[in-house]
Amino acid sequence: MRKFDPDAVEQYVRKRLRHATGAKWQEIAIKIGEWARWEFADYNG
Repeated sequence: MRKFDPDAVEQYVRKRLRHATGAKWQEIAIKIGEWARWEFADYNG
């Protein structure tokens, strides 16, 4: 993306979230985590 386009980002995220389904929140979070970088994913406090 050469220029930040908030509408394009929102459209992309909404599309990805529509496909992140599961019976439990943990299942959904795992699917989201496959494509989204979590801020504290590698945190070793």
